[in-house]
Amino acid sequence: MSAAIARLRDEVRLRIATGTPALSLRPLLLVGPPGVGKTRFARRLASALDLRFAGMSLAGVSDSRALEGTAKGWGSAHPCWPLEEIATLRVGNPLLCVDEVDKCGRDGRNGDPLAVLLGFLEPGSAAVHRDPVLGAPCDLSVISWILTANDATRLPGALLSRLRVVEVEPPPAGAFRTILAAIQGDLAEELGCPPEFLPRLEDADLDWLEGRWRASRSPRILRKLTERLLGAAAARCPLVLN
Repeated sequence: MSAAIARLRDEVRLRIATGTPALSLRPLLLVGPPGVGKTRFARRLASALDLRFAGMSLAGVSDSRALEGTAKGWGSAHPCWPLEEIATLRVGNPLLCVDEVDKCGRDGRNGDPLAVLLGFLEPGSAAVHRDPVLGAPCDLSVISWILTANDATRLPGALLSRLRVVEVEPPPAGAFRTILAAIQGDLAEELGCPPEFLPRLEDADLDWLEGRWRASRSPRILRKLTERLLGAAAARCPLVLN
């Protein structure tokens, strides 16, 4: 993620130097193979910058109403997705992540989800976005957007022109220990325990994991395998009840 971090670091420094009242980042598209950690990076970035976070996936979505909302008068009326998240998170400048933008349906029968994104990503349009439920303009211009995709060639030029595109490569093979430690930290956080409370993996387990890691270099695959081995290690430990 070094290329993405470099771009974002310079942008944040400029906003700090100019005294921008609300932190917001220019729209960013992360392009890379599945499982390399694009969405996890967006979450960690929001945490590091103290921005509220929300995400959605466009994989298989062919209805533009998922993003743009539904006009009042319909029984299923709801505001546009960014405005719903602003109301839920109670901040005007959240970081919103839209995953799998290259996998949405664009047959036109129910609108085009990517066409809806164009207005959200253009600061001038976003500042006066007219919500279909409120019937009034809403300022969505300080939202930070991160989009993810596996293949940027499937995206229209109008969308790419509004984004900074960063290619994300798989982590190097030598990063096994670093990635494994991060995965164990995430698992411990999800389980509500310190990392040292996780079952201990034997040297043979670690060697096997490293071999699989070097073959795939996929953090997603490594996490699945690590969970399996930790479960097996837990089964070997005696159960202690306090």
